[in-house]
Amino acid sequence: MKILLDTTYFLPIIGVSIENLPDDIIIRILSKGYEVYMSEITLFELSAKAAKYVIANKLPITRVMKGFKVLMFDNRIHRVPLSHLKIISLALELRRLLPDYIDALIVSSALLFTNLLLTEDNDILTLNTHFEFKRIVDRLNKGFMIKSYREIK
Repeated sequence: MKILLDTTYFLPIIGVSIENLPDDIIIRILSKGYEVYMSEITLFELSAKAAKYVIANKLPITRVMKGFKVLMFDNRIHRVPLSHLKIISLALELRRLLPDYIDALIVSSALLFTNLLLTEDNDILTLNTHFEFKRIVDRLNKGFMIKSYREIK
């Protein structure tokens, strides 16, 4: 199964631990046989988060760069480029349902290229209950799901 991971799950790779999630979460997901995907916007989000930690002297640049090298060169992590016009078009449509455009880009990437989006974001998770979102899923990728890590453990 193709699964796109929200940015949160990649934070441990650059040295940022997430409460209530294991630091080896990517390895655990890969070991379950999932084909892991990442939106290219995640690289931007990770660098922005890392910048906050680096400026506050909570994270060395070398640790961040080590993580980025893993993300760039590990062929088990497939990147979905933002250059697909369908992603932008769908994200603009989804923006009506989500308060954050970056979240809309991530959902759009997942919906168009994978079977499952894994996220801890409540705004994204609540899309599952939204009638308009269900219509979009039925139109573009019937059977697509949004879940949190707890739901697939």
